[in-house]
Amino acid sequence: MVEQLEALRALRDGGTTALAAVRLRISQSAVSKRIAALEARCGVALVRPSGRRIVLTPAGEALLTEATPLLLRLQELLEQRPEEQRELVVGAPESLMASWLPGRLRGLRLELHVHRGPVLVERLRSGSLEVAICVDAGSFPELLVEPLGSEAMGLVGDVPAKGPIDLWTIEENSLTGAFLSRRWARLQRSLGRELRVQRRLESFVVLARLAMEGFGVALVPEGIARALNIQNFQVLPELERPLCLLTRPSNRERPELRLLLNQLRGQPAR
Repeated sequence: MVEQLEALRALRDGGTTALAAVRLRISQSAVSKRIAALEARCGVALVRPSGRRIVLTPAGEALLTEATPLLLRLQELLEQRPEEQRELVVGAPESLMASWLPGRLRGLRLELHVHRGPVLVERLRSGSLEVAICVDAGSFPELLVEPLGSEAMGLVGDVPAKGPIDLWTIEENSLTGAFLSRRWARLQRSLGRELRVQRRLESFVVLARLAMEGFGVALVPEGIARALNIQNFQVLPELERPLCLLTRPSNRERPELRLLLNQLRGQPAR
């Protein structure tokens, strides 16, 4: 039944049997058979077609909500190693791993990964990551959220003295993008100027470098500006992105996690 529930979760996350099969490393027909067996066992339909995708029915969502914490705990128990060999599997976005984070990880036993924010959350929920350090952009069901402080954001490039500011910034489908969308109106009011997005890219490092070469004005975190030794960095008022550590509640008492948190909080981002 565990394999059937894993197939249901993979189908929810991927939206197609093809993507679920890739994630589980099995055939599409095997995914379909596992879902059919689970539906037969439960006596209700758990999935339904929606255009070209497959989505969960209310019964499927309810079942997965109840089963996911149990699946994650089972995975943790199966993966347990002797304490002296344990290391945290930690992921973070490029903007943090390329700036203030590395100096705060010295001396820790970590397996490090770099992913975009939404991928970090997905991998944390699936069990392939134990900790994610990222932007706190809203609700994270089933996860423990530990605040880490905040990081200023600002402008790089030739900013006009008055009038609207045309910006290059991060893609909307990111945790920082979600944070910015909530603060955009307030930021424009505090500046008294219109901010107009001209381009969106997937990397703050690339945005900053392009702005330095005269391609436009980029909105980037302060850590990136410092890492690239950018002198002309204009901090924006009322725009500090909140940073947090995400993990599963079952990791709460792990000594490795406590050590990581103490080290991160000993050197706040801002």
